[in-house]
Amino acid sequence: MPEDQNEDLQLRSVALQNAKSILVARERAERDLTAAKAALEEKTEELAVSLAMVQATLESTTDAILVTDAEGRVTNSNRKYAEMWRITPEVMAIRQHKEIAKVCSKHVHDPWQYLVRVNEIYAEAPSESFDLLKLIDGRVIERVSTIQYIGDRNVGRVWSFRDITERTRAEEEVRQQREWFQVTLRSIGDAVITTDIQGRVTFLNPIAEMLTGWSSEEAWGQPLKTIFNIVNEETREPAFHPIDQVLREGVIVELSNHTALIAKNGTETSIEDSAAPIRDSAGRLSGAVMVFHDVTERRRAEEALQESEQKLRAIFEQAAVGIVTTDLNGKFEEVNQRFSDILGYTQEELLKLTFQALTFPEDLPGTEENVKRLLAGQIADYAIEKRYIRKDGTLVWGLATVTLLKDASGQPRQLVGVIEDITSRKKAEEASLWLSAVVESSDDAIVSKTLDGIVTSWNKSAERIFGYEEHEIIGLPISTIFPPDRLEEEQDILARLKRGERIDHYETERIRKDGTLLNVSLTVSAIKDNNGRIIGASKIARDITERKRAEKALQDAQLKLSLHAEELERQVIQRTAHLNQSIQSLESLCYTIAHDLRAPLRAVQGFTQVVLEEYAPAFDEEGKALANRIMTAATRMDALIRDLLEYAKLSHVDLPCDTLDLNTAVQKAIENLHQEIISKNAQISVEPLPQIWGNPTIIDQIFTNILSNALKFVKEGVRPVIEIRAESTERGPRVLIKDNGIGIAVEHHARIFEMFHRLHENENQFSGTGVGLAIVKKGIERIGGQVSLDARMTNGSCFYLDFQPIKNL
Repeated sequence: MPEDQNEDLQLRSVALQNAKSILVARERAERDLTAAKAALEEKTEELAVSLAMVQATLESTTDAILVTDAEGRVTNSNRKYAEMWRITPEVMAIRQHKEIAKVCSKHVHDPWQYLVRVNEIYAEAPSESFDLLKLIDGRVIERVSTIQYIGDRNVGRVWSFRDITERTRAEEEVRQQREWFQVTLRSIGDAVITTDIQGRVTFLNPIAEMLTGWSSEEAWGQPLKTIFNIVNEETREPAFHPIDQVLREGVIVELSNHTALIAKNGTETSIEDSAAPIRDSAGRLSGAVMVFHDVTERRRAEEALQESEQKLRAIFEQAAVGIVTTDLNGKFEEVNQRFSDILGYTQEELLKLTFQALTFPEDLPGTEENVKRLLAGQIADYAIEKRYIRKDGTLVWGLATVTLLKDASGQPRQLVGVIEDITSRKKAEEASLWLSAVVESSDDAIVSKTLDGIVTSWNKSAERIFGYEEHEIIGLPISTIFPPDRLEEEQDILARLKRGERIDHYETERIRKDGTLLNVSLTVSAIKDNNGRIIGASKIARDITERKRAEKALQDAQLKLSLHAEELERQVIQRTAHLNQSIQSLESLCYTIAHDLRAPLRAVQGFTQVVLEEYAPAFDEEGKALANRIMTAATRMDALIRDLLEYAKLSHVDLPCDTLDLNTAVQKAIENLHQEIISKNAQISVEPLPQIWGNPTIIDQIFTNILSNALKFVKEGVRPVIEIRAESTERGPRVLIKDNGIGIAVEHHARIFEMFHRLHENENQFSGTGVGLAIVKKGIERIGGQVSLDARMTNGSCFYLDFQPIKNL
């Protein structure tokens, strides 16, 4: 093969190998390019994700974020930044931070300083900066900037803005509160000591400094027990420190008593103290606070109060009057021994009762009305005379003075009562009323005078007999009614009285206001004081002018009968002498106490009857009328005295109570009125009656008087019909006595049971003393019951008799 052909083949072979190598290299390059492109796309996608995450992070943070590069161009920001600085999108598009900062500076208090600071940060390039920006709208912005590095290269700065307005305000409030707390602790009236967790003193306020004798600077860091040296006032042993328990258990320790603080100079002060834990914001125990105050004066006051209470307790228990306290419902809370003695109960028994249970039923409404007014604030206190029911069932009169106690808020809390036993006084008053009734109802003049002869009392009969009204004669000498020729009698009478003599049936003459002379019969008695000393005199004067005239008429009649036989004349003289003797005896007895008047009154009735029967022919019409008046007056006085004695017996005689069968008692009363029942053909029906607690004498008087009235007060020609039956009430058994009489008007119900209260002045139609129903009321009250009338009755009357049930008193 030629050399040229050979060389050409070699060249073709080399070219072919080169082409193949280039093709392989190209294929490799294409593969590498494809791989690089794929890697680039992957990195680009990862970068996009990272950028999206960064942007999302920027948008989700609560801070405003601005990112700049090393030359101060804005590379990123979040929406919060634009909102915080009120920057429009057009401003943000500038992308130059210093230009944007000029817009932001308009919102701060010092715009020039704001821009200087931005330039300073760029110039000095600190790795981190911190600033507080005060905006003109009151906001406070915390600005932090940090350089970002990639390797060692500064790639820019991240600016973070945070609105700390609320935090700043909170910190200011905390600062103010801390300052206020310090001022408060220094100004409060209590002493305050604070400690750390180890019990070392960290603070004393001025009061604590004064009481302990340590200044706050001296005490700081000292153990509490060194500064706060306390002992038990009674035992003098070291006292328990409340802060020990506070630091050990973390609890509040309340006040402890009987503690004395020993000051640095040895002085001693009585105190009360308490302690509480101090905790940090996380709730961890960081110390304790002790609060205490001086109670020396209060202790003295308490001791004085205790002494005063002991004295009051002694007065309460030893008082001569009953003292009680009750709740607002009347239940006894405290009673003294005197009240217990008055009512006959033990103190323990009384504490289970109420004042309502012990008050006599008739007096209860008045008491409850006063309590109601007291609780309503209408009155500050009240005093009332009322009756109480003793344990043995008897009644006792008390003068109760009641006051309302209020609590600190002014609300009613308790009733306090002071009860004085006035039973003796009330009995004396009743006796006085009874005597006054006798005096006022007497047909005789009853007069009292001093030892100087000055008139001090003058009854209605004295007005009628002598013509002087009470106001005309009281204070004048009794000699005003003496005829001139009898003035010496007064001196003789007074002299005999001073010697202690009693003057009986002394006949003399007196002169009326109109100048006419009267024949009077006198009884004069001495009035003595409690010591038995004679202080005055009481006179009973009877007008005997008519009697004298009758005697004169009788003498004239005797002269006219002188022609009669000697024997008849002797009998007339003998009987006249007997009559005179009887009349004189009657005069003597009429001036004694009431019950001694009955015998002579009956004698007057008897002898007057003899005169009317035996000597009627010798009398003219005036003489007969006078004799009939004597008989009527004597009969009325006898009935009155009988009823008054029965009424008085109810007040002054011991009448024991026991279990009684009312059926037997009513039958006895019916038997007492048998003749009157027969004479009036009365119809009486009695249903079975219960047993009650009472006195047989009282029960007999009650039923006899009511039945007697029922028989008496009926219209003429009407047959009396009386029904007696029983029923039960909450308080006990009740008996109803219903009649078909003339009835009692409702307006008289309240007074019909009073002494001498009569509805009918026509004595010829309905005679009576006006005492019977008073006896009924007095009697039933004496045994703890009460009497009333049915106000609904329009025909006849219906009496309610309420008795106590049988009980062991």
